[in-house]
Amino acid sequence: MCMKQRIHRDKLMFHWITSHHEIVVGFKRVLYGTCTKCGKSIRAGDSLCDKCFRENKQVSKK
Repeated sequence: MCMKQRIHRDKLMFHWITSHHEIVVGFKRVLYGTCTKCGKSIRAGDSLCDKCFRENKQVSKK
């Protein structure tokens, strides 16, 4: 039995694709920003870290 497969490379990400499975291995660049309240490093697009968000949420409920 012969299994068809494809290997696709996208910069540092490698995709092995067979008829029923896909395996993805590699490195992906993730951009980081800083929390506006404490300055902790967080993912880009967010303005508050989880801890500051929970604290801010508790204050706004009162």
